[in-house]
Amino acid sequence: GLAQRWADRRIKMVFYDQRGHGRSDPAPTASCSIPQLGDDLAAVIRAVAPAGPVVLIGHSMGGMTVMAMARSNPEMFGYKGRVSGVGLISTAARGITEAGLGEGLNNPVVDALRLSVRYFPRLVQAGRGITRQAVQPVLVAASFGPEYYSPATERAVEKMIQNTSISTMVNFLHALESHDESTALPVLAQVPSVVMCGDIDRLTPLPNS
Repeated sequence: GLAQRWADRRIKMVFYDQRGHGRSDPAPTASCSIPQLGDDLAAVIRAVAPAGPVVLIGHSMGGMTVMAMARSNPEMFGYKGRVSGVGLISTAARGITEAGLGEGLNNPVVDALRLSVRYFPRLVQAGRGITRQAVQPVLVAASFGPEYYSPATERAVEKMIQNTSISTMVNFLHALESHDESTALPVLAQVPSVVMCGDIDRLTPLPNS
């Protein structure tokens, strides 16, 4: 849709899979952190958009990625920086476990899964069905409002969950627990920014945005 809308302009759009997700390679546990995702974004920009202005759009953990890059690469923002605009959708700078369904991350089941992934990865992989039963309800519940129903969209979300490794899911759940990129906000404030969130979003409630 965006390609059609901007067909008469010289705009390059880049979409990439975060480490451990989609078609990206599996990620070591130690690298599953929001700061690392920020470094990854900077590397993607250097590789595929080395010149010209850049607008960064991030949804959920993608928004946290943008914040992490702003903190570690402040020179990219501001009067002389290449980033000319930012869009943050359904995300938060901190406190993801303090409200909404994010509170579910502070739970012994998630802690047990994390330890199992670290010390008994083959066992977790063998019981991936049971593991998904523990994690998937949180992710699916966070994807839809109470009055929204679309079988096609639900299948798409379930497919994404099924195609993401258990290790990636659990390791990044831990990253969300400790996520705090508050120091990035003054950097982002230097460029035009749009913050969007659903008014009944249960994972990143509106006050968190």
